[in-house]
This record gives sequence, C-alpha cells and structure tokens, in this order.
Amino acid sequence: MSVTHVLGFAVVAGIVVAGVDYHQQSQTAGLALGELSPGAYIATYQQRFNGAQEEKRLKAEQEERKARWLAGGRPFLPEAPEGWTRSALSEGDNSAVLPRKDQSKSDKASGSMFAKMEARKEADRIKDLDNRSWVYKRGNEAVYIEVRTRQESNGNSLTGLIADTINGMSAGNSLVGYAVVGGVGFTEQVNWEGEREHHYRVLEGIIGFGQEVELRVHANASRITTREILEAIDYDGLNSMLGYPVKTVGNDVTLPEGTSETELAESMASLRGEFLNLKAQEAQYRMANIDGGALIVNTYLQGYTGMDGAIDLTGGQKVSMKTLINFGYRKGLYALMEGRSPQEASDEIEAMIHHAVAQTLDETSVSDADEPEAPQMSPELAKELGLYQENASENSQIDYGNIETSGFTQAEIAYAKDNEDIAKFYEDAGDQTAARVMEYRRGLPPGDCVVNLSDSRVACLENAKAVREARNVDTSESGSSGGLGKLWGAVSSAFAGDDSAETNQTAAASKSVSEKPKRIQMSGGSSCLNGSAGKFCKN
Repeated sequence: MSVTHVLGFAVVAGIVVAGVDYHQQSQTAGLALGELSPGAYIATYQQRFNGAQEEKRLKAEQEERKARWLAGGRPFLPEAPEGWTRSALSEGDNSAVLPRKDQSKSDKASGSMFAKMEARKEADRIKDLDNRSWVYKRGNEAVYIEVRTRQESNGNSLTGLIADTINGMSAGNSLVGYAVVGGVGFTEQVNWEGEREHHYRVLEGIIGFGQEVELRVHANASRITTREILEAIDYDGLNSMLGYPVKTVGNDVTLPEGTSETELAESMASLRGEFLNLKAQEAQYRMANIDGGALIVNTYLQGYTGMDGAIDLTGGQKVSMKTLINFGYRKGLYALMEGRSPQEASDEIEAMIHHAVAQTLDETSVSDADEPEAPQMSPELAKELGLYQENASENSQIDYGNIETSGFTQAEIAYAKDNEDIAKFYEDAGDQTAARVMEYRRGLPPGDCVVNLSDSRVACLENAKAVREARNVDTSESGSSGGLGKLWGAVSSAFAGDDSAETNQTAAASKSVSEKPKRIQMSGGSSCLNGSAGKFCKN
C-alpha cells in the first residue's frame, strides 16, 4: 500500500472519529447536531482534559492517604523541642507516665513462671506501643503521646453493629474539657467522682468520626509544659491520614475570639457523644431488621475468605444512615468551631433518622395492605368439614365463618384465641398438638384424643381415663419421644393443668382399649381464623 493511501485512510478515520465525538458532545450539551459551535466543541477538549487530570490527581491523593494510614501517625509526632529529650517507651525508666505496678501480685508471684509470663507479655505490649508513640522529658516532667487509628465499623457486620451500640452506651463518660489545639479538642479522663486514677493526667483528642485518629496523652507535667508538646504535633499530617479530612483541623486553625478552650473541648466531646448515641440507635434498628439469609452469607464469607460484611445485613430492605450521621457530626463540629450552637445540626440529623425509620415502617404497612386478601372457606364447607365448635361452650362465640387459608392442618386451625399463650409450645409438636386441639374444639378433657399413626387419624374417646391408661404403653408405640416428648409434656400440662402431670408422654392410640373410638378423618386442608404468624395462627 502506498504512502498516499495510508495518509488518505488516516485522514478519513480522523474525520469519522471527530464526527462521532462531535455528535456525542452535542448530545451531552443537549443540542441538536450542528448547533454546537466549533469554538464550543474545541472547549470541550480542554474541559475533558482538565477533568481527567483532576480525576487522576484525586485518585493519587486517595492512594497517598491509604499509604499514610497504613504507616500510622508516629511520623507526625514532633521532634524533641529545645531543652527536651525524646525516647521510645521501652527505653529507660518511664514509670512517670505508666500505671503503678500492683506490688501485691508482684511480690506473691516473684520468680514464678506466672511472673515471668506476665513480664514477657508486658514487654511485648511496650514494644508494640513503641511503633506509635514517643516519650518527651524535661527535668521532672514527662509527656507520653500515642497515636491510635480506628477504622469505621462495618454496618453489615454483627460485630460492627454491636461495637456501635457499645460505643453509644459509653460515649462521653467522665470527660472534662482540657484544651483545643490544632482544632482538636482534648479532654481529660476522670472517674465518676471527678478524680484521676493515676499519678498523671490522661488526655485524649480525636480527629474524625467513624474513621478516626486518636491522640492519647499521659501528661505528668504542668498545663503549660504539656501544651508546648501538643502544639508541636503535625495536625495537618494526622488529618491527611483520613479518607475525608476534617476542615477545622490543622496547625493554622484559630478559635473565635473570647472562646474558652476548656468549654469548647467539653462541648466537642458532648457533640461526639450525641452522634455516637445516634449511631447506636441506627445500629439497634438494623439489628432488629437483620435478614437471616444475609447473616448466613456474611458469616460464611467471613469464615472462609476473611471478608467481613460483604452484603447488606438487612437484605437491602433498610437504608444505612451511617453516612448521614457522620455528615451531621461534621456539620455540628463546624458550627462549634465558628462559635455557633451545634444543636441545629444534631436535631436535623436525628429528625432525618426518625423520618427514615418511620417511612420504612409506613412502606411496610402499605405493602402489607396491598396484598390481596387470602381466599376464604365458605361457612357451608367449614360446617361440612366439622370446623364449627358445637360441644365446647367456652368457645361457642368464635366466628368460624371468617377462616383464612394458611398452612395449618384442620385440627390446628381450631386453636382458639384464649389459648394464645400456649403457642410457643407448638413449634414441633406435630400430630400430638392436633390431638390436643381436637379435644379442645370438641369440648373433651385433655387426654381424650390420641393419634393413630398408621392412618393419620385422631381417635377421640369419651372416657378420658381409658386414654390416659393407653399412654402407658411401650414408648415404641408413642407418637413423640426424646426432646419432642418433653416438649409435648409441657403442652399437655398447659392445656390440662395439674391433672395431666401424671404423664409426660403421649402414646399412639392403643388398639387394646375395649371401647371403639370415634374416628375423625384429618384432611390436608389448612385455615387460620385471622391469618398466620410464622407457624402459628395469630388467634
């Protein structure tokens, strides 16, 4: 092929590509073909190039944040200021910023294997802390700073939901405002009496919400000295570890004039507590709506792949409001840092959460109401099948003409409203349950009906004593045994009262009984008076 042909093909291909691209950009701009001017079309190239560059920059930035998160926050702790020394926690004597040892245990177990194991365990713990902390000393004063990181709990994991619930319960307990440095509120931990547990202050400052960087400080020093170290921390660097940095955190952040740092720090802790409580409410709401299938899938994947919370724990039925809560916290925090009340933000988010919950409940009610009414059995057929109560006066007022089809046997559908408290015993009682219900429906004493397993019939006797004697036959003929037999013992006692306590097993119908029983054929029909709940009639 000649050079001329190659060039011609390239020109034609370029024109075709440009034409297709021009058509696509016209559609994007909402213009008909030919309405997009050449200048406007050329401008789209610059916009698309800038957009691609911005997307590339954001992607690289996110990768850098992930790398910083994995590396931890120790690199952002300061070098030793002038006149100070900096050392690892495992170096030298740092008892000034560590809890006192329990001497009673130490003396009792001195030299023992237990003592050696405890010493090794403590040494390993200190070595681990070395990777995320430094100790600063000057004269008699010492300040220990540790950087902890916490990932957002997984709302599709049972563990994550429990963690959110517990965090909400313990939020804000025994915290006193200390200072605000770099936009981070530091609070001091005290006990319920307002006293310190140790011989040093225990301070904490948290950046973020959900995904968090926590600064934990043991300060065996004056407030002025402690602040000198806190102000040297690289807060911009710590903030950059987060996937979504907090805009009110940084070394150049200033507070509104006249702001009390201790009061602001305490308000920030209270705000955090409020939103942790909201997160706990949301976690409890999701736990109450867990989908069994989703839970099984997540548990399986976690056990075999290590993947936690792979799918929505509610089966996609309930909206997760965690992102909304995180957003609300930041909105409230920004209001505090501007000298305004965060109440508006917390009220707004709480109202939105309650609205979402109420809306979900309304949607559920509407969907239930839209379901077509189950087909009903005619009163004539019900009477023909013996579903009307004729002998038991206490049950004579039940309207059997309004029976709805569900999944129950004919005997089970006669289960009456005033026996609703016994439903919990019925889970697996099977045919023996049918016998007890048949007795109740016919007005017979408990024990007058038993089940003939050979042809699935309920045999009822007018003589209760004879049937109770039939129960004492060999257990191989019994319709229930083991755990089921014990279960039925509870059912029988619940129906019959103290008189039935003489036996805990129900036997199959005994052919040795002299009186020939009346037999009632059990069909595969199924009905409930007012619908069903699980395996039980609602009534």
